[in-house]
Amino acid sequence: MVLVAQLVEHLPVEQRVVGSIPIKHPKIVSSFVQHPKLILFDIDHTLVAGRAADVYYRRFPWLVRDAFARHLGIEYERAKEYVERHLAFLEGRAPADLDARRDFGLERWYDAIVRVDPSEFLKPMPSIVAMLETLRNEGYALGIVTDSPTPQAERVLDAIGVHKNIFRVFVGWERGKKIPKDGTGEVFERVCGAFGCAPSEALMTGDSLLTDILPAHRLGLAVVHISPVKPDHIFPFIPSVESLPAYLRGI
Repeated sequence: MVLVAQLVEHLPVEQRVVGSIPIKHPKIVSSFVQHPKLILFDIDHTLVAGRAADVYYRRFPWLVRDAFARHLGIEYERAKEYVERHLAFLEGRAPADLDARRDFGLERWYDAIVRVDPSEFLKPMPSIVAMLETLRNEGYALGIVTDSPTPQAERVLDAIGVHKNIFRVFVGWERGKKIPKDGTGEVFERVCGAFGCAPSEALMTGDSLLTDILPAHRLGLAVVHISPVKPDHIFPFIPSVESLPAYLRGI
């Protein structure tokens, strides 16, 4: 995968990957086994995942295309091309310089995204609410780190019944600023500094190897990959985020 290669070429040799498979090395494995003070979550396909979210994520590209066509004043087919190119970038099927957002500016992309209303498709997810409450009751501080525009992230969480005030840290994409998870891990360093913990005292959980797992691990955070099927790497993984409390009790 092109983007994986770009992302990890600056890693120390013992932390590099071949394709999407990290080289097995004791320095990698030993960094996972710890009890964090701060647990950070991605939203899309992490907190919002599974059958209950399938309809929304199947419809989301179409909703974005419609929003782009209306907001940008362009033909639907051109909007469709932009979205498909962006999805290819996010999924690692195209390098960053082909990301469609570069064609017309991040702010216009942001303005189109925030016009998508998730409430029609997303319903309350009591299991997610219960999981977050369990972790908070067990003494963990909770946080969000997402590339979604902050207003959109808040609407998505509200639609599934999660209140923003459960999170001690909430980082989303703010208009006029760079997208938080840029692959460098800088956002994780900033979050840990603001919270007052060392990177080794935080854990990042998410579905993306490129934007969640590898950058957080490189900085020294513990990581848990959310993957419904066994991934082809050695990072810890669980099939769904609801399993996280049990996973943490077991380490």
